[in-house]
This record gives sequence, C-alpha cells and structure tokens, in this order.
Amino acid sequence: MKIKELNIIEFGGLTDRHYELSGGLNIFEGNNETGKSTLWSFIKFMLYGIPKKGHPERERSVNRMSHRAAGTMTVVYGTDEYRIERSFSENSRGRVATYRVSDGERVFSGEEPGEAMLGVPRDVFENSVAIGQSSCAGLGGEKGAAAIRNLLSSADENVDVEKIQKKLNAIRVSYSYVNGKGGRLYELSQMISSLETQLERAFETQLKISDIETRLARNTENMLKSEKDLEVAQEVTDRLSKCEMLKRFDRLTDNKEKRDRIIDERDRLIQNETRNGYTPTAADGACLSSLADSYERAEKSLLDVEKRMKELSEHSFGEKELCLADIGELVERNGGADAVISSAVKANKKKKNGIIFIAAIGAPMMAVFIPLTFAFNKLFLIGAAVGLIVAVIGIVLSIKGASEEKAGVLEKIPHKENTAVYIKKCADALRARRSHDTSLMEATAEKSSCRLHCEHILSDIGKMLERIAPDTLADANGARAEADRIQRFVAFKEELNVRIESLNAVISSDEAVLSVYDEDELRASMDGVEIPSVSLKDAENGKRFHSERLRILKNKDTELRTELINLKAIGDDPTVIKEELSVQKKLYEDAERYYEALLGAMDGIQKAADHMQGSMTPAIGKDACELISKISGGRYGGVNMGNSLELSLVGDDGMTTTTEMMSGGMKDAAYLALRISLMKKIYDSEIPPLMMDEALCQLDNERVMRVLEILAKLCADGCQCLLFTCHDRERRVCDELGVGAECFMM
Repeated sequence: MKIKELNIIEFGGLTDRHYELSGGLNIFEGNNETGKSTLWSFIKFMLYGIPKKGHPERERSVNRMSHRAAGTMTVVYGTDEYRIERSFSENSRGRVATYRVSDGERVFSGEEPGEAMLGVPRDVFENSVAIGQSSCAGLGGEKGAAAIRNLLSSADENVDVEKIQKKLNAIRVSYSYVNGKGGRLYELSQMISSLETQLERAFETQLKISDIETRLARNTENMLKSEKDLEVAQEVTDRLSKCEMLKRFDRLTDNKEKRDRIIDERDRLIQNETRNGYTPTAADGACLSSLADSYERAEKSLLDVEKRMKELSEHSFGEKELCLADIGELVERNGGADAVISSAVKANKKKKNGIIFIAAIGAPMMAVFIPLTFAFNKLFLIGAAVGLIVAVIGIVLSIKGASEEKAGVLEKIPHKENTAVYIKKCADALRARRSHDTSLMEATAEKSSCRLHCEHILSDIGKMLERIAPDTLADANGARAEADRIQRFVAFKEELNVRIESLNAVISSDEAVLSVYDEDELRASMDGVEIPSVSLKDAENGKRFHSERLRILKNKDTELRTELINLKAIGDDPTVIKEELSVQKKLYEDAERYYEALLGAMDGIQKAADHMQGSMTPAIGKDACELISKISGGRYGGVNMGNSLELSLVGDDGMTTTTEMMSGGMKDAAYLALRISLMKKIYDSEIPPLMMDEALCQLDNERVMRVLEILAKLCADGCQCLLFTCHDRERRVCDELGVGAECFMM
C-alpha cells in the first residue's frame, strides 16, 4: 500500500494542507512544532481513527477551536486507488468512508481502512512500520510486542498462544480441580445428586399440593353458601331500607306541615305585637329597660338631694356663733388675723410708752421741781415745766394707743379674751357658716340637675313609647312593663325561629337523602311486598356478619391459593426433574469426553506454537543481523534475539553488547533494523509505508548515509518511505547519494 495524496481539512494545529506524495522516499523537513508529528498522526487517524479517551495523541488530534478533525487520504492498494474520508467531533461518534476511485463504489463498510487493507490492528501497525519520535528504541509497549509475537507464532496477531494456553488451562481447571472437588465435572456430579434429592422433595410437595387443593375446594363451597346468605341479607336490608325511606318521606311531610304551622304562629305573634306599623326588637326592649333603670337611679338621686337640702335648711347657728362669724368676717376684711394681732401689739406698745413717759419721767420731775419752785427759787420752774411737758406727751401716747386699740376689730374683742385665740374661734365660726352656705348652694344646684336629668329620661321614654306603644304611660313603670313585654315577645319569636331553623335543617337533610328516590316508584315497588319482621338494625348486623364471614373465607381462599402457587413455584414437577436429571447425566458424559479432548489439544497447540516460533524468530534475526552489520559498517556481525524480541549484538571481537550497553544511536539503528525485518515478515506482499518521525536524529552522518541507502533499496523494491525530520541533513545526504526523494518543507 502506498499513500498518494493527503488532504488535511483540520487536524490538530494543521488546517487546509494538501500533499501529493511519491511512491518512493518522501522527506518532510521543518523546524520543531511545525506539524511533522501532527502529519504523521493524521495518517494513523485516516487508517485507524481517533485514539481512545485518555490517550495523549487524542488531544493533539482535535482542533482546539472547532474541536473537530477531518480530512481525506488517497492510497494505492493492490491494483486500485482508494479514497478514505474521515471526520470526527467531540459531540459525535465520527464517520469514515472508503471509496474505490475507479468506480466510486464504497468499500470496507463498517471496517477500519488500515485493518481492511493491511490486515493488522493499530498496535501492530504502530510497532512495525510507524516509528515514532524517540520511540524506535522499543516496540511501543508490551501490548504491541505481544501482538507481533502472536503474529510470528500463530500467523494471527489476535491469537496469543500464551493466552490461549492460559485460557485452555483455565478451561481445564474449570472442568476439574486437582483435588477433584471443583470444576464443571464436579458441579455436574453435584447437580445430579441435587436433582435426585430434589426429585424426592417434589413427590412430597405433590402430596401437600393435593391436600391444599382439597381444602381449597371445601373453602370454595363455604364461600358460595356465604355469598347466597349475604344476598338474602342484602335483600332483607334493601326492603327495610325502602321502608325506612318511605317513613322518612312521611316524616318529611309532617315536618314541613309542622314548620308551616310554626311560621304561621310566628307571623301572628309579630302581627299582634306590631303597633303603628312598627315591630319592636330586642334592642328596643333593652333600651327601655335601660331607660327605666336610669330614671329610677336619677329619681333616687333627686330624693337624696332633697333630703340633704332639708337637713341643711333645718340646721341653725346660735347668736354667739353668728357674732363670732361676723367678727371673723371683719377680721378677714381688715387683713386677716395676723394684721389685727399686729395692730393690737402696736397699740399696747404706745400705751406702754405713754405710761413710761408719765410715770418714769414726767411725774417724778413735777414732783421734784414744783415744790422746789415754790420753796426756793423760780428757776426750778423750768424743770417742773419740762416734767409737765413729758407727762403731757405720755398722756397723749396713752390716749392714742387706747383709741387705736378700741378702733375696728379690737373693740369687739372682749378684754378678758386672748386676742389670737379669740380670732381663731371667729375664723372657725366663719368657715363653718360658709361651708354650710356652700353645701346648701351645691345641693340646690344638684337638685336642679337631677330634676333636669329626670325630665330628659322621661322625655326619651316618652319618645320610645310613642313609637312602640303610644297608649302606655310614659314613666319608669310604663317603660319597665313595655320592656318586659318586648323581651317576652322577642324571646318567644326567637324560640319559634330556632324551631323553624331546626326543622329546616332536618327537612334539608331528608330532602338531600331522598332526592335520589322517586317516592311514587318506591311506594309502588313496596306494594304487596312482605315486610320482614326484624328491625333494620338487626338486618344490617346480619348483613355485616355474612359479609365479614365471606371476607374471612375469601382471605382464606387467597392464603390457600398463595400457598398453592408458592408450592407449585418451589415444588418442581417430578416429570420435569426426571428429564433434567437425564439431561445432566448426558452433560456429565459429554464433559468427561470434552475434558479428555482438552488435555490433548493443550499439548498439541503448545507443540505447534513452539515449532512456528522456533522457525520464524531465527529468520527475523538473520535479516536484522544483515541490516545491523551494514549500518554499523561491519562492527557488529551477529544478533541474539529471544522470543520477547529483545536484541543483543555480537561485535567483531566476539563480545556481546546488550541494549543497556549500547549508545543511543546504536540502539536506534539496531531496532530500526529489527523493525524493517519485522515489516517484511508481517506484511508479505502488501507492505505499508514505512514512517519514521525523527528516527535518525541520534545517528552519526555515516550511519545516516547507510540507513538512507537501505531505505533507497526498500523504495526500489516497492516500499514507500516517509521520513519526518527537523534537519536538512537527510535531504543533503540524498542529494550526495543521488537518491531521488520528494521533499516537503513544513
């Protein structure tokens, strides 16, 4: 198979790229991160699709902006050209289609193009012809190496001989353990024993089923009898219920008539109590009763006030009390008790001063100087005159003090009384007289107010009675009598209303219940029908008894049927068990023959695998040895390779070099030779393109030249090669060697 054309719509970081490849060597040259590895991944994507989730290559395959990958690839396979179209989106399962270019027919439907054309899965493809960057030192993982080993040993990469041996051994173990107590044979033996035991239990279960079926039949008979008894009880109950409904119709008629009579009685009562077109209400009675109570309280208050006025009017003050009150009023007009007492004190002081002038100064001087004047000399007349003047002044002061004391209030105070005490008595007498006068005035005013209040209440009573009962006397007694009459009327009317409402409720209930019945039809249905002698309650109790008995019998029927079903479910049919026992015995015989054949197959497969692998591995080693010798310039002339495809090289000095001892370049060269040898053995005639991504980066110039010579020889033999590099060394070496190579600059 050869790739002819690549058309990248969008893949990873590449978009709108188109490449036309030659059938020989194709070199893709470019700096790092220019898309070389992405282009290599695109080819694998077209052949095998997108890797599974979690694979690092999957993230690099999808465009980061559109989250899609799409493109086409044209290949030459056999004698025809094929066009592969593939697209993938994170939101869809993706699609792939392969068309034959010559006629446009779609081929390989439902298959991956790589598996259909090359006959190998993705793992084998990647570990043989697709040599990834920095991975040519290994076979790409245990899974790929195992697939190649399978291909070499069994001609089918999916047939893992080692796994087959393990599976066959597992099957062998599943048929018979070493100790014989396990495996298919042991299980079948146990199954046969179990079926034999089960057969015995099945016979026992059949006996139980027969017993339950007998009990179920008896219970069914009792159920039928109970159903008939219930039907009879139901018929009796229905007859009595119809009788009860007819009685209820009669009661409904009686209640309606009774209600109409009470309504008439209420209407007559209202008509009798209505005066001047007005029907009194409970509020009117309450108002009249309240007014009567108010009038009685007001009238009592008026009598109390009149009694108090009479007591005040009959109270009289004595002449002495009146005199003291008058003096007290005079004291009040003269500035009060303090002013009067102060005036008396001043008058007494003047009298005392006059007496002092007369007695202490004037009288002694006159007593001394007047005799001296007459006896001795007239010069002593001046002293007598002065004494006379002082005495006169004293007399004047005494007279003035006495006159002031007698003036106003003081002259009314007896000389024997203490002025302050007497004035207090006068003040008390004045307060007593004034308190009496005030109480009398207040009583007079209160009497007027009580009388006015009584008149107002009587006016209100008159107004109400004029509206309610104009012929009634408008006083408290009339109001009280009319209030009692109204209350009796309202109470009786309410009693009638309650009775009417009660009857209406009963009538409504009966009408609701009886609305579903036609009275005439009901009476016609009961005409000539014998009425059972039992009561409806007894009939309903009988009905409940039969209903409950039937329910118990039905529950018993359900229990028996459930038990019967369970027994039939867990109790197998002996005939079936016998057949199953026969089958199991036949299986046991077949399993014994299969087990013997399995042991023979395991031995034969192992021998065949050993023979196949023993013949193929040396052939691959021989081809790899020739290539390694050429690449190393004859330094290594021998190759050792085990079944795990691990290499070791034998030098020209006879010493063995393992992969741990090799340089990075030699390790790449050795495994590159092994890959080319594998590719020739695996793919036979239809060799896919050999793709190398930076596979020569660790090789020196001479070894690069030798590898390119080998690749040129492969291309000449019909193999297409794709070399991805970030150096121009490969292109320059091809020019020096004259190797025709198609170069693409990335």
